[in-house]
Amino acid sequence: MIAHNRFNHHIFELIHARAMRGEGVLLSWTDCYRHAPDHQPIAAIKSFIMNPWTDLDAVETVCRQLLEARQQAIAAGGAA
Repeated sequence: MIAHNRFNHHIFELIHARAMRGEGVLLSWTDCYRHAPDHQPIAAIKSFIMNPWTDLDAVETVCRQLLEARQQAIAAGGAA
């Protein structure tokens, strides 16, 4: 679980850096959205749609950028 949490946090850091450069979406992070059966915390990247006029293109952008960051994290030596 710790390795998965680290991998997901790396993905979050890539997305966050891109957003801070004004090039991407802004997502949030939680260290423990729930616990695994063995009581370890499960971390998560979170996306909240706050605008009622958000369209499918915007949601697809979030998904595309998340997948791009995942590929970057894998290429950097992370696990899939």
